[in-house]
Amino acid sequence: MPQEMTALDSCLAIIASICLNGSAEIELVRGWPWSGARITAANVRIASTLGTDNRQVPDDSQMEKLCASGKCFRYSRHCSVIMEETHCKYYYASDMSPYLREIEITGPSMAVIEKSWSSIAFAPYPDLRIGFDRLTFDNGSDLPPIDRSRARR
Repeated sequence: MPQEMTALDSCLAIIASICLNGSAEIELVRGWPWSGARITAANVRIASTLGTDNRQVPDDSQMEKLCASGKCFRYSRHCSVIMEETHCKYYYASDMSPYLREIEITGPSMAVIEKSWSSIAFAPYPDLRIGFDRLTFDNGSDLPPIDRSRARR
């Protein structure tokens, strides 16, 4: 049974599925093999993938389904420390974009990342924003939650 979420109210801007409510530096990248945005805001760096030539089918058994305002999406996250920085990777898919997409938030510590959540949120649909503090399901793996039986070889 999907968990029902409450949507946040507003954003100053939505860039690559990231809702921004404060100052930010934004770099939009359109190219091959990747397109998306690199954002610096609230003392963290965010990389959000919107397009890639490596479309991967998600494995729903490794993801949690959340719903808000009648819209649902599936996601998982995993945080780890790499070279003295904390990296949180969020993988998601929705009816609007059924292939796996990725958002990575990097900061000097988990405390800094958690503090940034007051200025940023996840926007899986143009009219739906969910606080990153609500995205807590960790599938326990550094690997993307993809359906390996349907992966490209």
